[in-house]
Amino acid sequence: MSKKIETSLKAFFRDKTILVTGGTGSIGRQIVKKLTSCSPKKIIVFSKDDSKQYMMKNEYADHPEVAFALGDVRDASRVRQLVKGVDIIFHAAALKQVPTCEDNPFEAVQTNIIGGQHVIEAAIEHEVSHVVNISTDKAVNYHTEYITKKKKKPTFWLLQLLYLQFLYRILLLKLHFRILEEILL
Repeated sequence: MSKKIETSLKAFFRDKTILVTGGTGSIGRQIVKKLTSCSPKKIIVFSKDDSKQYMMKNEYADHPEVAFALGDVRDASRVRQLVKGVDIIFHAAALKQVPTCEDNPFEAVQTNIIGGQHVIEAAIEHEVSHVVNISTDKAVNYHTEYITKKKKKPTFWLLQLLYLQFLYRILLLKLHFRILEEILL
């Protein structure tokens, strides 16, 4: 990362309250790690995994700006409660393993689509200035051998349709948010 971009990011996150959904997952942990070097006012690590939260609390014991909140993005009232007073949201909470989603399509919909909807609605309700949705390309990228083999499964197509509907909702709601890249340009 160039020094100019790094400086801009540090200035952007300084004194901000940031919520990281899925904050104890592999992607969320990296986001939290990077944010701690940007002097934010507060980083709220939101996840449903109490064991990972316990380990992370020990790891970040010397970082009073890092707070932990147990809960699930499926719980709209909990999401609304945590979003109050937040400036920026990194939404990384999701079921990311395609086989798990195929075997448990309703769980995938509840977490990846409805949970995402809860985050968006809470962000609009509480006038969060920036929401960054973290996603992997596994659900939409057909170029892997695994995905090509799985295309014939009905659950694959159901998840594809629901995911596309979710993306469409994000595009409609995008008018309410500025995209993080705007800051960098």
